[in-house]
Amino acid sequence: MKLGRLFCFSILFGVSAIAAYAQTPVDPKVIFEKDPGAPVSIVTPDFTISSPTGDSPGTSACGLAQGSLMNTSPSCSFKDEINLNGVKYGITQLVFDITITSDELVTCGLINLADFSTCSVVTKDDGTLAVVTFSGGDIPYNTSFALSFDGFPANTDFVGAASLSPEPSSLILMLTGAVLLFVGWKRKRTSKRQPLAT
Repeated sequence: MKLGRLFCFSILFGVSAIAAYAQTPVDPKVIFEKDPGAPVSIVTPDFTISSPTGDSPGTSACGLAQGSLMNTSPSCSFKDEINLNGVKYGITQLVFDITITSDELVTCGLINLADFSTCSVVTKDDGTLAVVTFSGGDIPYNTSFALSFDGFPANTDFVGAASLSPEPSSLILMLTGAVLLFVGWKRKRTSKRQPLAT
């Protein structure tokens, strides 16, 4: 009889533990991955991604604001098309500032052979600001990537800032131009020094 009660108690305890675990809220997280869908272009180093439901692309599309330019990405897929003054840039680091409540624990992750090797989360401002940083890699110009936002409150904004590095082809063109300007300057300077032949 005691063995039967112990068995019933164990089953009741196990079911209660499973039910309690199922009701535990999921910690919010930001995940970076290779692009699986049709991307929306990121054309400025400063931008804001919004999630109407807090779970994008799971239950809502991502919104992308870049100054006055607004786009929607159903799959939260983006493409680096940052071209400033004719120079194409790769993204060497992505940083997102996220306003949170002080009881949220934000995490981050990398999947699908992501372009970055590390992600980190730092909480600031008495626990009301989470700074998520993806680094240790490079998103080359004209390359797509995807983000996933899970467990955030509805209408959360992810204020993004990209650290940039000129693409090698742009860098070569800039250096070639600089060398040609230097050579032209040197020739002009040298020609002024030579006396005129009589």
